[in-house]
Formats: sequence, structure tokens, C-alpha cells
Amino acid sequence: MHNKEQQHAIQFGTGPLLVLAGPGSGKTYVITHRIIHLISECQIPPNNILVITFTKAAALEMQNRATKAYKPCSYVQFGTFHSIFYHILKLSNPNRNYQLATDQERISIIKEIIQKEDFVEKNTDLMQETENCIKEISIYKNSCFTDLKNTDDDANNTYKINMKSNVDNLDSERMGILSEKYQNVYRLYEEWLADNQKLDFDDMIKLCYQQLKQDVRLREYWQNRFSHILIDEFQDINQMQYETIRLLSNNQNIFAVGDDDQAIYSFRGSNPEMMKKFVQDYQAKTICLSCNYRSHKDIVEASMHFISHNKNRFDKRIVAINREDNSIHLLQKPSKKEVLSAIRNEIQHYKKKYPQKTQAVLTRTNHLAYAYQNMASEECEDRILALDMLAYLQFINCGQKRSDFLKIMNKPVRYIPFGVVAEPVVSFPLLKRRLLDKPWIAQRLAELEMQVEYVRKLDLPGQARYIYKAMGYETYYKENLQRNENSASTGDAFAVFVNKLKSCTSLEELKREYETDVKSVQMTEKFFVMTYHASKGLEFDRVYLPDLEYGKVPHGRMLTEKDLEEERRMFYVACTRAKESLWLFRDTSQIGSPFLQELLD
Repeated sequence: MHNKEQQHAIQFGTGPLLVLAGPGSGKTYVITHRIIHLISECQIPPNNILVITFTKAAALEMQNRATKAYKPCSYVQFGTFHSIFYHILKLSNPNRNYQLATDQERISIIKEIIQKEDFVEKNTDLMQETENCIKEISIYKNSCFTDLKNTDDDANNTYKINMKSNVDNLDSERMGILSEKYQNVYRLYEEWLADNQKLDFDDMIKLCYQQLKQDVRLREYWQNRFSHILIDEFQDINQMQYETIRLLSNNQNIFAVGDDDQAIYSFRGSNPEMMKKFVQDYQAKTICLSCNYRSHKDIVEASMHFISHNKNRFDKRIVAINREDNSIHLLQKPSKKEVLSAIRNEIQHYKKKYPQKTQAVLTRTNHLAYAYQNMASEECEDRILALDMLAYLQFINCGQKRSDFLKIMNKPVRYIPFGVVAEPVVSFPLLKRRLLDKPWIAQRLAELEMQVEYVRKLDLPGQARYIYKAMGYETYYKENLQRNENSASTGDAFAVFVNKLKSCTSLEELKREYETDVKSVQMTEKFFVMTYHASKGLEFDRVYLPDLEYGKVPHGRMLTEKDLEEERRMFYVACTRAKESLWLFRDTSQIGSPFLQELLD
């Protein structure tokens, strides 16, 4: 049965509607039943309905749920912005061969360019730096919208798609949007796209917008094709997507569902202010789904109190259906090591008592997530050690690749500068010639070269032991543990790695096992470690939020008001993943996170 707000949304008549759907409010239920209502009660042909989500998994889940409930829904067009705009471009330009750069390709090439540019500090999180760069590039590309908006609506204009690099047309004024350190990364990235005849997502949206804007007949065709458009996760839309949807929706039957308090993807160019713009541009009505079916009462109330510190948001009143409380727990310990021990104990105890319930450790960044990877296991594995050892073994056995060398060349510290390693395959003689003016570093390189030559004679477990003991990695690793107090691992971590190495038939198999994206690593069937971002849309019986110290949560210092509000939304998303209990952890040897006080006041 629907609650009152759900029923109002499902049975809404014609015209634009914004549905504010907070965590656990049943938004997927509302969207699927809205589709069924349009087909069965309003007699809208299924193939005239377009449903847009932000991920393929969400589109597939919604399609399956709707079709299972009402078979005619199988004819509804479900897809992501990515797939829908690609579909429009392909059908509108049948002779063009569009190749899209995948997210993984973008991350990989930009990460590689950043490494080559060598502007990253030694202790910087390279993955975080890559995400920051992608964010700025996306914002830069989407800032081109002002120019596109002035394009004439001339049906006689022949629109020609130019897949040539944007590098030749860089806007010197708008380049200020990009940090200086990223400007050359952007140029090299655009050259890579051009050389490989590829478009990224932002380019594709721009092309789709331009075609619909310039070609009146094409625009009218697609407007007639889709009489009703439903959009999930509307808070994640950016301006270019928004304006392209405006061109598709001539009759204004847009059913937009989202929650501005969960807008956490500004690094992709998303802008939650588009929700207020939608209400203003369309004079849209608003319905708030005010019932939370997921979390206990005190989790909902504390989370709503916390997010109310943000000023730029829709005002909402959310009520928990589950009235249980005493669900929030704060543990403060005098050191990082004691915090880690407390988290491990809680996880193990809960696992034994409730083996079928789910648990998750959520962290603000990938870097912080490493310390918690194996806490549900009895084994004391350390993912950092494992990936370092894997990089060593790959460098020795798989062609001395630069990408592997960069990961291990200063573990232990050998003072080898990043800039000296330029070629894709490492040549020790070449590196030593480049360092003739620094003989103490050249000597360390010569020693490393001899060690690499010797260790090739051993089997893989023997190589691992030699790297760990004879090449100095053990001392480096243990000193790093003591200095950072940033791992729950013990001296058994290396033995665990060697046992896993022995169980694999090849390095490739070992690599597949370890190089799972840390953003959403499933450690056991019921225990997860992931970032706040990766947890979006998920729920767990128990959630642990560690590292609640200044500079970690929120991430960074001297944040602008806009950045602080996004950090607050990320923490709100993390808190609202918890169904039954929320555990907060702080190291009292450091300054506490201001978010703790805002949440628990």
C-alpha cells in the first residue's frame, strides 16, 4: 500500500513534478508505480515513456521491477543519460562511428598523465588527485554551455560533428576554471581522445544538445517520441544534461525524483541547484516523501538535524516509521591503534552474534579505507603490503614496466625522483646515466638492479621472501606502521600474502584477486568496506564511521562554504546507510571533526 505522499506522486496528473525523496523513502517504488499508472490508468503508450537513471544497474533494476509488476512496462525505454544520449546520436547520425571513453579509461589515462607530469607530492593520494582532476575537467567542459546556448535554431543549417580535439579551441578565459597544475593534463587528455577517435561523456552530451538545438525536425521527432520523461536521482544532474532534457520535453511532462541532501557528485559536474532551477523554470509542483522506512528513529532525527546546517537546500521534515532508538554510539580512544582495535572487536562480536546481518565500514576517501579491509576476517591481511609486493613481483617478472616501478622504487626509500623515469619500460643503465650528478642515488639504483637480476632465479614465494627480507621492504613496512598507526595489521600480514601467492597459479590470478576497486570491496558475504560515495543507494544493518577527526571528515582544510556543504551531504549519506545502529569513532589524540558536534548536539 502507498502512503499519502507516495499516492499523490504516483497519481499526479500532467505537467512537471519534483518529488523530494529522502533516504529509505521508497522512491523506486514510486517511480515504478508511476509508470504503471501512466500505462494502465492514463492510457499512455509504453514506448512513449522514457525513464532515465544514473547507472546501468539502477536502470536494469527498475525495468525488472516494473515489468515484473506489469508486463507492458517491458516496452518502456529505460536507460542512463549516457545510453539515452548515445542512442539519440547514433539514430540521428547512422553513418557516424562513435566510440566512447569508458570511466575506467578516463581514470587510467588521466592518472598516467598526472604521474608523467610529476607535480604530485610524495605522500599525496594519487587516486584522489585523479578524481579531483576529472572533476575540474568535467566542470570546464560543462561550462561551455553558455556558448552553445546562443546557437541559432536554423533548420537549414548543416550540423557537422567535429571529432577533432578540443585542444585547438581552448578558451583562455574559461581555462581559469581549471587549476594551473591540471591545464596541461587537460590538453594531453584531449589529445589522447583525438588520437584514439573517442568522445567522453561530456563531449557526447554537448554534441547531443547541439544537434537537438540546431535541427528543428530532429528535435520535434524526439519530443513526439517521448511524451513522458521520468528522471531518477535528479540531484545528480548537471546543467548540460538539464538543458538537453529541456529540449526533449516540449510538453513539460517531467517527473523528477531526487534529494538535494544526497547530492555528492560535484566532481562529475553535477549541480543540486538544478532542482530549484527546475521548479522555477517549469513552475513545477513539489511533493516530499516524508516517511523513512529504513532507519531507526534516532538515526533519522540526528541525520536530519545534522543536514539542516546546510543552508542551500529544500526544507523537509522526515519521520521514521521504525520508532526504536538508542542506535547511535560514539567511541573515543586515545590513539589510532586503539580505535582500529575497537572497530575490529565490534565487527567480530557482531558477526558472531548476528551472522546474517550486514556490516559496513564507510570512509571519506579510498586512502582511509585501506586500514579496514580485512576486519571481518580472522586473518591479519594488509592490502597495502599486498599491493606493494604485487607491484614488485610484476616489475621483476612482467617486463620492468614504469607503472610498476613507480609504485615500488622508493619502498624502501631510495630517493629516486619521479621525473627521471620517463619511458614505459625501465632501463637501469639509462636511469644511472641520468643520475650521474647524484652518485649516491645511482649507487642505490645499481644495487636495486643487481637484486632484481638475482631474484629472477627464484620461484614466486622465494622472490616475495627475498623482497621482504633482503631488499629492505620489511623494515620500511614496519617503520611505516609505527609512524602512522594506520593499520590493524600485525607481523602475520606477510605470511598471509605468501600463502595467498602459493594458492594462485599465476601472477595474473593474484593480481585479479587483489586489484579489486577499493571503493566497494566486499570482504565477506556480510561485511563491506567502501567510501561514502560508493555507499550511495545501499543500506546495512550496522554502519561504522571511523576517522572522525579534523582534516579527514570533512576532507581538507579551509573549505569554501560550497565545498563544506557537499562534505556535509557526503557525511549525511554515510549516516543514513544505517538501518539499526550507527557507530562513530574518533582518535582523541587529534582534533575532532566538527561534524560530530553537529550530528550529536
